[in-house]
Amino acid sequence: MRVVGENLPRALRQEINILEVMFKDNLLNDFYSRGFGMQRYLVDAARIVSQVSHRFPHQNILEIGMLTALFFSYINKYLKFLNYRCWNRKCHE
Repeated sequence: MRVVGENLPRALRQEINILEVMFKDNLLNDFYSRGFGMQRYLVDAARIVSQVSHRFPHQNILEIGMLTALFFSYINKYLKFLNYRCWNRKCHE
Protein backbone atom coordinates (compact mmCIF):
# COMPACT_ATOMS: atom_id res chain seq x y z
CA MET A 1 0.00 0.00 0.00
CA ARG A 2 2.81 2.39 0.83
CA VAL A 3 4.53 1.83 -2.52
CA VAL A 4 1.29 2.44 -4.41
CA GLY A 5 0.63 5.61 -2.42
CA GLU A 6 4.13 6.91 -3.07
CA ASN A 7 3.70 6.37 -6.81
CA LEU A 8 0.10 7.56 -7.07
CA PRO A 9 0.91 11.17 -8.05
CA ARG A 10 3.09 9.96 -10.94
CA ALA A 11 0.35 7.53 -12.01
CA LEU A 12 -2.28 10.29 -11.94
CA ARG A 13 -0.04 12.43 -14.14
CA GLN A 14 0.20 9.38 -16.44
CA GLU A 15 3.99 9.22 -16.07
CA ILE A 16 3.82 5.56 -15.04
CA ASN A 17 1.32 2.72 -15.11
CA ILE A 18 0.30 1.90 -11.54
CA LEU A 19 -0.03 -1.79 -12.44
CA GLU A 20 3.68 -1.92 -13.19
CA VAL A 21 4.36 -0.68 -9.68
CA MET A 22 2.01 -3.28 -8.20
CA PHE A 23 3.53 -6.16 -10.18
CA LYS A 24 7.09 -5.19 -9.27
CA ASP A 25 8.59 -7.41 -6.55
CA ASN A 26 5.38 -9.49 -6.47
CA LEU A 27 3.56 -6.81 -4.43
CA LEU A 28 0.12 -7.49 -5.86
CA ASN A 29 0.29 -11.24 -5.24
CA ASP A 30 1.55 -10.63 -1.71
CA PHE A 31 -1.38 -8.29 -1.07
CA TYR A 32 -3.90 -10.86 -2.31
CA SER A 33 -2.36 -13.71 -0.36
CA ARG A 34 -1.39 -11.91 2.88
CA GLY A 35 -3.42 -8.70 2.91
CA PHE A 36 -5.56 -7.90 5.91
CA GLY A 37 -8.88 -9.73 5.57
CA MET A 38 -8.07 -11.37 2.24
CA GLN A 39 -7.82 -14.90 3.59
CA ARG A 40 -11.24 -14.61 5.22
CA TYR A 41 -12.65 -13.11 2.03
CA LEU A 42 -11.29 -15.98 -0.07
CA VAL A 43 -12.69 -18.63 2.29
CA ASP A 44 -16.12 -16.97 2.33
CA ALA A 45 -16.17 -16.50 -1.44
CA ALA A 46 -15.19 -20.16 -1.95
CA ARG A 47 -18.04 -21.26 0.32
CA ILE A 48 -20.51 -19.16 -1.65
CA VAL A 49 -19.31 -20.64 -4.94
CA SER A 50 -19.62 -24.10 -3.41
CA GLN A 51 -23.20 -23.46 -2.26
CA VAL A 52 -24.26 -22.02 -5.62
CA SER A 53 -22.61 -24.85 -7.55
CA HIS A 54 -24.44 -27.47 -5.47
CA ARG A 55 -27.73 -25.70 -6.12
CA PHE A 56 -27.01 -25.34 -9.86
CA PRO A 57 -24.63 -28.24 -10.66
CA HIS A 58 -24.45 -27.66 -14.44
CA GLN A 59 -23.44 -24.03 -14.32
CA ASN A 60 -20.34 -22.59 -15.92
CA ILE A 61 -18.28 -20.22 -13.80
CA LEU A 62 -16.05 -17.59 -15.33
CA GLU A 63 -13.62 -15.77 -13.10
CA ILE A 64 -12.10 -12.61 -14.50
CA GLY A 65 -9.36 -10.89 -12.59
CA MET A 66 -6.08 -11.24 -10.80
CA LEU A 67 -7.06 -13.81 -8.19
CA THR A 68 -7.52 -16.77 -10.53
CA ALA A 69 -4.85 -19.12 -9.24
CA LEU A 70 -5.17 -18.07 -5.61
CA PHE A 71 -8.98 -18.20 -5.61
CA PHE A 72 -8.94 -21.63 -7.28
CA SER A 73 -6.82 -23.04 -4.47
CA TYR A 74 -9.54 -22.04 -1.99
CA ILE A 75 -12.42 -23.21 -4.19
CA ASN A 76 -10.71 -26.55 -4.73
CA LYS A 77 -10.96 -27.26 -0.98
CA TYR A 78 -14.75 -27.10 -1.24
CA LEU A 79 -15.36 -28.52 -4.71
CA LYS A 80 -13.69 -31.85 -5.34
CA PHE A 81 -15.56 -32.47 -8.58
CA LEU A 82 -14.79 -29.12 -10.19
CA ASN A 83 -13.85 -29.18 -13.86
CA TYR A 84 -11.63 -26.13 -13.97
CA ARG A 85 -9.82 -24.46 -16.84
CA CYS A 86 -7.42 -21.63 -16.27
CA TRP A 87 -5.94 -19.36 -18.92
CA ASN A 88 -3.70 -17.50 -16.50
CA ARG A 89 -0.04 -18.54 -16.63
CA LYS A 90 0.09 -18.53 -12.82
CA CYS A 91 -2.32 -21.48 -12.70
CA HIS A 92 0.25 -23.62 -14.43
CA GLU A 93 3.31 -22.71 -12.37
